[in-house]
Amino acid sequence: MLLALLAWSDLAYATNYNVRFCMNWTVDFGDVGGGDDFFTTNGARVARGTYWEVRNAADNSLLYSGYAVASGTNEGCTPTTLPLNSSVDYDVLLYSKAYVNGNTIVVYDDTSTPSMYANQMWSDWSPTASTTVTADTSTVGDWVNVTAAATTTIFRHNGGVTGKTFVVYDKGENGTLSGCQTHTTPNFGGSKLCGDEVFITEAHASRKYLISHEVAHLLARYKDEDLAPNIDYDATDPPECLYGGTGDHAMSSLEFQSAAAVEGWAHFIAAVTFNDTSESDCSFYYWKDVDWDADTLGDGSPKWVDCEYASHCDNVDESCGPIVTHDHMGYECGLTTANRAVEYDWLRFWWDTHTDAGETFLSCMDVWDRADPHDWLDVGTSPPADMPYARIRKGADDEDILAGWDDRADYEGVDR
Repeated sequence: MLLALLAWSDLAYATNYNVRFCMNWTVDFGDVGGGDDFFTTNGARVARGTYWEVRNAADNSLLYSGYAVASGTNEGCTPTTLPLNSSVDYDVLLYSKAYVNGNTIVVYDDTSTPSMYANQMWSDWSPTASTTVTADTSTVGDWVNVTAAATTTIFRHNGGVTGKTFVVYDKGENGTLSGCQTHTTPNFGGSKLCGDEVFITEAHASRKYLISHEVAHLLARYKDEDLAPNIDYDATDPPECLYGGTGDHAMSSLEFQSAAAVEGWAHFIAAVTFNDTSESDCSFYYWKDVDWDADTLGDGSPKWVDCEYASHCDNVDESCGPIVTHDHMGYECGLTTANRAVEYDWLRFWWDTHTDAGETFLSCMDVWDRADPHDWLDVGTSPPADMPYARIRKGADDEDILAGWDDRADYEGVDR
């Protein structure tokens, strides 16, 4: 009789409360605080669009699940309040998965048995009143960085791409996959896009620009009928604009247009992810040690790069001397070879097209789609109409954004 009375007493005082959970990623990036505008400091950042679950702590049964609000009121929070009972203990988990801007982003641990990461935000928690509660991930950096940077890239701009899943692995690469983009050596030990999957090495998990760059390659591929671009990284570089050996490439090295345009486009998407495009200045944290001032000496890596002009080589707290503010290929490499370009010039060209000329990101993305990178010339100059620059310019014509195009292309040196 006493046990029955105690049980009745517990039920009598149990109350349902309406609770909203709000969640933050705890990021720890190495490329913060250098002049860009978003994710400028480490610590708690809104886990927009993240996938969450609420479970009964006693038996682990799933009670509620969904995606956090991606933007606006209650961003990073459960979209509604949840009725929870004061007599029940709950576990709330955040996963390495998000839904933003019409697309799903998911980060897996490995390719053999892909599993999402999870962070327990609340453990054995029960409400005492109707309330909104907030917590940060106990995991600092690591897969949280990768999820945050990848999600932010697609949240900021989807380029008209929706209904896609962006799969990212945060443990290196799978060199056995065909169609690996960004390098011709199968076992190259770096981050890359292979097929429809992005691979980020553990060493790169602290670099938001690099993560965004690789996700951008997949966004561009999805835009172009889910086809890999036709690219070749084996251009013969002059000593003044050389990076590594055959097949190597960097932001300031001379490349075939097919490679420079593809890499410069991914740089541009990363740039607009973390820079406010309503402002003219642009900062980009680059991860390779390259020769900016063409003296055949590396100028330090990683470093902040000015993607509007060239103030990263102004002899002020920098190892490189001043470089030109436009047409790096023509002035620093000293070449005007047909069907060659420099990634850096393409980055600055697209930034100018978007910010100075006022063309929308969607229009720029549509130009890329109309250029059909999957079957343009990777090398050579014939037929001329299929050279990458000619294809991109025709895409701009078809998109009706040619006003001022030729002057900008000539100024930045991408029109060869």
